[in-house]
Amino acid sequence: MLNPFVHLEKNLGRAALLFIAALLGTAALTLALNELGYGTNLAVLPVLATMPFVAWFMSKAACAQRKSPWLYGLGSLVPPVAIYLFLSLNDQDMAINLANRSGKSDA
Repeated sequence: MLNPFVHLEKNLGRAALLFIAALLGTAALTLALNELGYGTNLAVLPVLATMPFVAWFMSKAACAQRKSPWLYGLGSLVPPVAIYLFLSLNDQDMAINLANRSGKSDA
């Protein structure tokens, strides 16, 4: 399977894939509903339905990085905040990976 987040921590990669799938599903549903002549207000439901699962994986990833799982989990329920929190966890994960590759143990 094509996974662009394979280098990330397992739960962080799962959260990213799930969030991207929800956004793409919402875009497809918006286009389909618009083409059929219906209102596109219901197209937000896939994102709202998947955000608790994204928040769960984000909280697990934060716990693996010794950060507050409650802060990252609850913050990830709102999609724009989830993007910001993902980027902050991703930066920390990349710093840890770079330190491990270069032979340094402290990150």
